[in-house]
Amino acid sequence: MPSDIPARVPLPIAMPDNAFGAALIEQAASLSAYARRLTGGGADADDLLQDTMLRCWTARASFAAGTSLAAWTRTVMKKG
Repeated sequence: MPSDIPARVPLPIAMPDNAFGAALIEQAASLSAYARRLTGGGADADDLLQDTMLRCWTARASFAAGTSLAAWTRTVMKKG
C-alpha cells in the first residue's frame, strides 16, 4: 500500500442511548465530587456538573463503547 494514503481512523463504536444514559447517571456522584474539587464547591460545582452532563449527552456519539466513561466524562468536564 502506498505510504501517501492515510490510514483510516476507526470510528467510535456507538453505545445505545439507554445504556449510555444509565452509565452516565452512574458517574454523577463521582463527577459531582470532581466538580467540587475543581471549583471549590457550591453553586459553581453544581453548574459545572449540570453543564458537563448535558455536554456528555450531546456528544454521546463520540464516546467509544468499551473505553473508560469515567475518564471521558472528566475530560469533557475539564474542557468545559
